[in-house]
Amino acid sequence: CCKLIQEAGIPETKDLPEFTRALSWSSELQKEASKHRLHEFEELPREDSFEAVVSALIGNKPSPTTVAFSWWRHLVVALGVAVTKKNQFGLIVANSWGTNWSLGGETGGYGIIWEKEGKADPFEAIAIKGVKAVREKQ
Repeated sequence: CCKLIQEAGIPETKDLPEFTRALSWSSELQKEASKHRLHEFEELPREDSFEAVVSALIGNKPSPTTVAFSWWRHLVVALGVAVTKKNQFGLIVANSWGTNWSLGGETGGYGIIWEKEGKADPFEAIAIKGVKAVREKQ
């Protein structure tokens, strides 16, 4: 996924609204997407991966992180960390399944995967470190 974004780029939501499924992109959408390519990313360690994802999300330079869970067989983007009053932690994720999907108390296409349920430890995680915007010459 990251290599594809590095090569093809990703469009802005004004050009391809959030949660829109598109099997192919027009040449105009491809041109717009190519302006926003993934510049740098880091594969996080597979051991203690929950802690590595939390560190990426709350570190000095917070980084959204793609996470894949073996129980789900689906890739989502972790955007933040949720904490309860009882110090239970979870990953706040965005899902591509549309705005009707929700999980763990969130709504509108977002959810929380709670560590206490034993499901928040991804088998693969990639922190997005930098996106390079390409500006057109005037």
